[in-house]
Amino acid sequence: MIPELPSSITVGVYGPVASGKTFMLKRWCQTEDRVLVFDPTMEFTGPEFQQILGSPKEVAMQMEELEKTGDPYKIAYFPRDIDEGFKWCTHAIWQQTRARYFFVEEVHELMSPWQRHEQMDDLIRYARKRLLGVVGSSQRIADVHKNFTANCRMNVILATSEVRDLDTIEERWGSVVRSEVEELKPLIYDDVRQVVSQIPEALVLRKGTTESEIVTLDDSSVPVKKQYSGTIDEDKAVRKNEDSQGDDHA
Repeated sequence: MIPELPSSITVGVYGPVASGKTFMLKRWCQTEDRVLVFDPTMEFTGPEFQQILGSPKEVAMQMEELEKTGDPYKIAYFPRDIDEGFKWCTHAIWQQTRARYFFVEEVHELMSPWQRHEQMDDLIRYARKRLLGVVGSSQRIADVHKNFTANCRMNVILATSEVRDLDTIEERWGSVVRSEVEELKPLIYDDVRQVVSQIPEALVLRKGTTESEIVTLDDSSVPVKKQYSGTIDEDKAVRKNEDSQGDDHA
């Protein structure tokens, strides 16, 4: 089963082409009420997404109106200029006060070992305090800055045989995790019959625990989670009340 996407955390997802990565990301989008996808490669073209091409101002205007109405949304933005488009999208998502998720495809374009986008730094440091979840995905973990993976509350790694990626995984999480990734089952697709002949596996690493989890990315339902639909101040009050009730029953 695809792992649950917790509310308002930063998540990294890494896997090569045809690994099952986009399949999992789209399933996560289905569980969220409010989603903005920054998608340079135009993967999120399904009918469930409002698609905006090359007009970041339109994204900003749409998001401003949605903040007023409180309506749910799934917007996929396809930038012509990655740097300029990301600035506009980041500004738009910051203005929202309800729980939402910002999916950033090709995150290495904004957070590589050689350069880091200023807005990306702000996102991974302050997003959770604003009820903003961030999912950054890349085909090559070796091309993603270590500050991004270090700030993720959850990292999901799909099967890869690329030596540079395996070396990076070992450098950041150790030889045991590298071995686990090497043993993951990859996606195998039968082009002749047009069916999946082997369902892929993924390794899930969660901050705060030393144990990893191997999951199968099958087509079963993603766990449904509780949605917080109020504003930032309202949701803080709800969470505080739930925490106090938990203490009473501890």
